[in-house]
Amino acid sequence: SRQPKVLGVHGEPVLHIEQATLIDHGDRIQLEPFAVGEAGDWRSVTPQGAQEELVLFDYPAAQGVAVARNRYGDAGGEVVFLGLNLFFHATETRDRAAISLLEELTGLTAFEPPADVSHPLANYEAGEDGWTFDIDLCEAGWVLFPMAHYGGTRVYANGEEVESIGIERLTLARMPAGVSSVEIRSERTGIYTVGNIASLLGLMSLLAFLAGIGPRRVVRYGTQLRDAARRRMRNIGRRTGGDGPGTEKPVAQA
Repeated sequence: SRQPKVLGVHGEPVLHIEQATLIDHGDRIQLEPFAVGEAGDWRSVTPQGAQEELVLFDYPAAQGVAVARNRYGDAGGEVVFLGLNLFFHATETRDRAAISLLEELTGLTAFEPPADVSHPLANYEAGEDGWTFDIDLCEAGWVLFPMAHYGGTRVYANGEEVESIGIERLTLARMPAGVSSVEIRSERTGIYTVGNIASLLGLMSLLAFLAGIGPRRVVRYGTQLRDAARRRMRNIGRRTGGDGPGTEKPVAQA
């Protein structure tokens, strides 16, 4: 019953929970149930196979995992996996305990969206190869650019490629502090190479086929096709009493 894995962690279905009780560092926290008739049964998954199990919950004859974590690399990178459909639960019930847990995990404050800061793009130019411009940032961080992001999109700051991802088809890049000369361009991905190779192989196969037939055999095949067409026309003429299509003799009907 395991669901497909994500980064080596799979989700085990969790059914028939009326009210969940979290176990966080030994403390038991009871979450509010879903309102009857609004969200239906509490259905979710529990992450399995993660490196760390941070928050558990009671489940018949066992304990499930509500929050798990994997760590990656030496730079402190981490991915947090949520079970119990906690985001949906907190949105529907406004449960303060669930909201506090999510605030702790995300570092955000509920119902207080962070203010967006706009940065002007100086010396902006757009061309067939992409966009170039200058940007001045007070501190390093992620910046959302109003440029489309595709599989081959690359972002360069002062000539050095920076990390970038697509968010809602826009380009989000990790930019350094200070003034940066930015270039965003789309480079060809591996699928273009595969397509070019396939086209080249098809052309080579066609040339090899034509070379194998030879010009005389091509002419002979053309003559055979012409003679076959003529014989077909004569046969049609014999069956209709004429010499071919359009020469049928008229008939009278009583």
